[in-house]
Amino acid sequence: MIPVAKSLRISAAVTMGALLATAIAPKAITPKATAGQPTVGTVQRLNVGDRACYVDVLDAGGVYSTEFADFEICSQNLVGKDVELTYELGDIMAVSCEGDPECGEIETVMLITRATVIEPPTIGTVQSVIVGDRACEIGFTNAEEELWYRPAIFEVCDETLVDQTVQFTYEIREVSAYACQGDPACPESIVETLITDVEVLAAAGPDPINQGPIQSLPDGNYRYWSSTPRTAIVSDETIIAEGGTLFRFRKQGNTITGIFSYVSAEAICVRGQVNGNTVSGAAVQTDQVASVISPGESFANFGSSSALALRRGRQVSRSQVRYGSALLNLNGFNRINAGTVIPPGGC
Repeated sequence: MIPVAKSLRISAAVTMGALLATAIAPKAITPKATAGQPTVGTVQRLNVGDRACYVDVLDAGGVYSTEFADFEICSQNLVGKDVELTYELGDIMAVSCEGDPECGEIETVMLITRATVIEPPTIGTVQSVIVGDRACEIGFTNAEEELWYRPAIFEVCDETLVDQTVQFTYEIREVSAYACQGDPACPESIVETLITDVEVLAAAGPDPINQGPIQSLPDGNYRYWSSTPRTAIVSDETIIAEGGTLFRFRKQGNTITGIFSYVSAEAICVRGQVNGNTVSGAAVQTDQVASVISPGESFANFGSSSALALRRGRQVSRSQVRYGSALLNLNGFNRINAGTVIPPGGC
């Protein structure tokens, strides 16, 4: 089950002629390789040899090959994962050396110098469920409306999933090899990243932006994002790509406890009382480079956004700063799915 593009995976074991027409070219990198060397595949095995790292790869057509790679490739967690491979010319010990480290003879070959893991989306809208002889194939669109096909265990194949927005859980498992052609007695196997669980997410309201004040929300866990989503169900990949600020919090009565953060950057814990869409209380930042931004009575913005203002800060330790006063204004933020990370119970 190899991805033929970032946004599409086609199974060699399932007939999908109509789907092949939708395939698009890879977007990420343009690998250098000789004819016959796979540029996209699923890693089956990594072996450290005396000449190089040996990478066993199953390509998009189900062809198995062993490729030379830099030794550092063998130290990466790649087995069972879909990867995009980059090659460069490199020198390795010649075969004639027979493993002798003192031998000065070399051989120039195409080496894998980079293996970029293709991470499948964790949230998508199911378009099709196709049962094959080795696994089933779930077709879905991600938040960017790109079409993906991923293999799944038979237990999660349910046609009622079509048109549902779901969250996927993946595991690396062994499945029957392509060469077995569906024969259950065949001993050959390969490793793949399979969908092992599918959770249907609660349907979003028709307008994810206008959902009333935070103060009126029932108790529970929530996420609010500074960007404007096309739908209330937003994948982590989309959030990382678009950036902005995020507030992941727990609401209990009028008490709010959560993490305000810049996507993939600095974060701070905020706890206080909510009035409309404004939270007033205190904050704690724990970070290796945490430093006081306002020790006095004047408010200072936490980072470039004006959403969170802090004052009365004191350096508790080298990596922790506490603010006696915090004011978080979430007007203009939009509610999205709560995500898989649980908000903190306290700061």
